[in-house]
Amino acid sequence: GLSLCNDERITAGCEGDLQATLTMMIVSFVTKLPCWMANTCRIDVEENTVTLAHCTIATEMIDPAKSSLKTHRESGKSVAIDGLLKDSDVTLVRFGNGKMLIAPGKIVRSCMNDDGLCRTQAEVKLKGSVEDFIANALGNHVVLAYGNIEQKLLDFCKLGG
Repeated sequence: GLSLCNDERITAGCEGDLQATLTMMIVSFVTKLPCWMANTCRIDVEENTVTLAHCTIATEMIDPAKSSLKTHRESGKSVAIDGLLKDSDVTLVRFGNGKMLIAPGKIVRSCMNDDGLCRTQAEVKLKGSVEDFIANALGNHVVLAYGNIEQKLLDFCKLGG
């Protein structure tokens, strides 16, 4: 349901995370595209990567021919998407406490089939320091948008003061 809503540009977040859902609304507003709310699961300081995972993603963001449906990880029930994301430049975003975390990067792996993580998984190599990313985190969930949208987000922030 969340995936289909986001495909139709009806912003739908989960787990009651209103800040991440607001971030999704902002990102969708500036890009006119769906985005993905995900958990920050792992960091690798040496490789400067962050691993993201969540059991839902807009179907427009994945390759349906290389994706599958599985059960929800934590409950083992219902259905969740195991989606393959594009090898693409991305921007990780999180709004909260009057601030916005903006972290450009590139997807280096996806669809990793790690049973210990939510179904859709992606590893992102950041352009900035992963240590700075974690030190400035505004919550566990971050929003992933395709492309480097850093300037669009900075312009949005200037408009909002």
